[in-house]
Amino acid sequence: MRAGGDWEYNRTGALAFQNEPATITLWSPALARQYNLPTPAIFQTIDDILRLPLQNVAVSVGEPQTRQQDGGYVRHWPTARLFAQDTWRIHSRLTVNYGLGWDLDRDRNYDLRKPSLFVPLLGADGLGPPRRSWTDFSPVAGITWSPASKTVIRAGAGIYYEPLASQGLDAERAALGPPGLGRQTFPGSALLNTLPGIPGVPISAPLDFRNKPTLFTGADLLTILPGLRSGLVQGLAKADQTVQAVQVTKQVIQRELARDFVVNADFAYRHFAHLTLGSAVDLNHYNSFVNGVRNSPT
Repeated sequence: MRAGGDWEYNRTGALAFQNEPATITLWSPALARQYNLPTPAIFQTIDDILRLPLQNVAVSVGEPQTRQQDGGYVRHWPTARLFAQDTWRIHSRLTVNYGLGWDLDRDRNYDLRKPSLFVPLLGADGLGPPRRSWTDFSPVAGITWSPASKTVIRAGAGIYYEPLASQGLDAERAALGPPGLGRQTFPGSALLNTLPGIPGVPISAPLDFRNKPTLFTGADLLTILPGLRSGLVQGLAKADQTVQAVQVTKQVIQRELARDFVVNADFAYRHFAHLTLGSAVDLNHYNSFVNGVRNSPT
């Protein structure tokens, strides 16, 4: 009989500088010209590129590190496993092995609840913090049988728990924590134009022009970007700290049509193309060019 165990103490911290100062998407020259919008004849500088119409933008503000449950910037959690296994030779031609393992893994935001706006997704009973599991038992069993001198049949089964390697836990803390915690991202639909005098793009129009290009260019965005970022920082600093950030930054429409009768409208768009699926496959050949030099395709 064999028995043993493993124990790990994990520490990790992450820095997030996404959208610093902004991630800008511009319309292509060909599509801009289809709408009779002015574009440079040739593109030789960044300034030439920024004269293209803005399509969308994302801006992130806040600390690059997210404070954890204990108030520090480092996430830490234990990982443990205990097991016992035995082998029983029932007959010269038949051997049975069996065992039991137990896993302990703590890599969740166990202190965070979800706001009521998640009820349609999680139900009223699903808003609480994640529950710690103490019943991750892993039974295993196998058999080896030799019906003839040159024949061996093996079979086995078991339940296994992979150690958690949760992604996005800092982003979850930033969304479910108070406004201003960690890095907060705002899409163009949540950013309003402050630059007057642009035909077709009035003051306070959302900076989201994915339907069609306008006369609002990337250069125009850079003109007002410092003010936009400053406004976002001030807005988060002044926000009610008793609410969760996702209730401030969410994108949702709600209208009360009559007393006690409310209609919500939500929109979510996801687009995936040529996913790597965790491998090193570079289907878009992004890595084919490094410092202007073409490499062999990955």
